[in-house]
Amino acid sequence: MCLCDYTPKMSERTRSFDIMDVNTINFWNRENVDATLKCVDCNPGRGERDCGWHGMCNKETKGCDCYENYFGNSCQFRGPCTELAMDDEFYGWEHGWEKNFHLLYHKGDPVFFLERPVYYQRLPATSDEFGIMLYDGGRWEVIRSGFIENLSVGTVESLAEYMHHNFTIEQLENTDVLFVSDPTAIGSPSNVPFFGWLSFAATHIGTLHEEEFRLRCADCAASCRDDWDLEWCERTMKKEARGTFCNDDICIEVEGLNGPVNRCACDPGFMGPLCNIHPVEGSVSLHLQHSGTGGICSVCGGGDFWYAYKLDGLNRTCITFPKKQPLVFQSDDGDTIFRRLALTLNLTHYSVLIGIDGRDDLCENQEGQYVIDSFLRNVSDERVNLDYAVYLNKTKGFLGELVKPSDVAECMKETDIDQSVCDSTDLSEVYVSSLDKAWVHFQLKVTPFSSSAQLP
Repeated sequence: MCLCDYTPKMSERTRSFDIMDVNTINFWNRENVDATLKCVDCNPGRGERDCGWHGMCNKETKGCDCYENYFGNSCQFRGPCTELAMDDEFYGWEHGWEKNFHLLYHKGDPVFFLERPVYYQRLPATSDEFGIMLYDGGRWEVIRSGFIENLSVGTVESLAEYMHHNFTIEQLENTDVLFVSDPTAIGSPSNVPFFGWLSFAATHIGTLHEEEFRLRCADCAASCRDDWDLEWCERTMKKEARGTFCNDDICIEVEGLNGPVNRCACDPGFMGPLCNIHPVEGSVSLHLQHSGTGGICSVCGGGDFWYAYKLDGLNRTCITFPKKQPLVFQSDDGDTIFRRLALTLNLTHYSVLIGIDGRDDLCENQEGQYVIDSFLRNVSDERVNLDYAVYLNKTKGFLGELVKPSDVAECMKETDIDQSVCDSTDLSEVYVSSLDKAWVHFQLKVTPFSSSAQLP
């Protein structure tokens, strides 16, 4: 029985006098979480063994003194990560958000709350307020420093001082949470889904926004011998030596906010904390409308995200669409019309070309081809989102035009064609009858190129 007015957490019913017999805890929101407990006292006589071989048992405190790059009651976690980065920042609130959260330090040591590291960012539209990411015992949460009662800070140092000495779980439970992760017990918020917390409910978590946000740890391993199980620079897997997952010329030491850190030096056009964002990502689909089909279109490549994936502007600078042969139209006066597209990417430009003579060397010989879209890659630090279609038809002399994706809705019904047929050298199975119209729908994201933006 509990006679408390407010009980935020309660175990299942039990007759045991040993708290370590408790298996679950029921939160205020009726969410059951794993409550398996163990004694974290270590045996000094066992040395490193009670600390997972990643620390030494302290004879006086009977707690683990973790070695460098480990933390936790039993030194069970690797890290902590010094910086977390997002592909897309959190949405909303008048002060906005940055893409990066930094590990909070107090007098040279990381700040921990409930045995997990605390991260922060200065909100971009204000000089004296911070976004804070910390662990509540079951989930990672994102709050604003301005929401914390009795907290008035203006510098990172004052924030660290307060979080280290004064912040309590009671304050967290009384602070509005803006974003919350899935339930987790891991030591880092890296690669854990976060969602906007829209409304609070008395008996459950409430309403979460459907859009998912993820963060990645920006730390990389400078040496396989020293840090074999840290996250690697994903870009190294694209090197010719595919058996090499650690590469000293990609993971380099740079000066961070609180001393040297290891960061990935990405190849030009690659972005993200681990160079995980490729220069071109997304899909290209082909919609074909045939004579006498009543608006039914054949579709090739719907949702195929691999098509543009290898277009990196370095090793692969051009790809054609369709892959093996051009589209073939018959004009009203019986002439054969060939149309084929090429996507080109180099360090300065992204372009879409239209080939008009049916030749196979569109990527090798681009002279005389029609450029229907092109833009510079150095005008922004953000990725460019492309969502449009190139419209083609059987009219002689018509070289195509850019149209809105909604114009593809002229295809009243669609039927998917097996990708192996779309990629074959004979598209007659796709055409079925003479081709009247075609739309090539681009849904792509293209990274910028800036010589100063490749290294975090």
